[in-house]
Amino acid sequence: MVLTLTSSAVMAEWEYVTERDEYVIFSDPDFLEVKGNIARDWAKNWFLTDYFLGKEIGDIKFMSKNSRHEFNCNDKTWRTTYLVAYSKAMGQGDIVKTVDWSDNEFIPVIPGSIGNTLFDDSCK
Repeated sequence: MVLTLTSSAVMAEWEYVTERDEYVIFSDPDFLEVKGNIARDWAKNWFLTDYFLGKEIGDIKFMSKNSRHEFNCNDKTWRTTYLVAYSKAMGQGDIVKTVDWSDNEFIPVIPGSIGNTLFDDSCK
């Protein structure tokens, strides 16, 4: 899965989602998985976060990350299930960190938060 994402990150057709002072977030509709015929019951999506000045967590420094999120569109909850951090912008360069959070619990979407923005982008 990581190898597929790594090669796809550069070729993906990323669409702008939002930005803050430190970063900009994109999504690729080709990565979006949904369930539900009329209204979406749940959604899974990959997002690319590109940091303007980089990000440092402990001794790990990176310029961008891909993160996989799952959303329960009915209960308005979400969780992060996977993260891949890259040494360069837009998902390029070396992979400097991967984290599997597939056992994370769903948490409520907080209005006005970045999670709310990602939820709206995936569950619309």
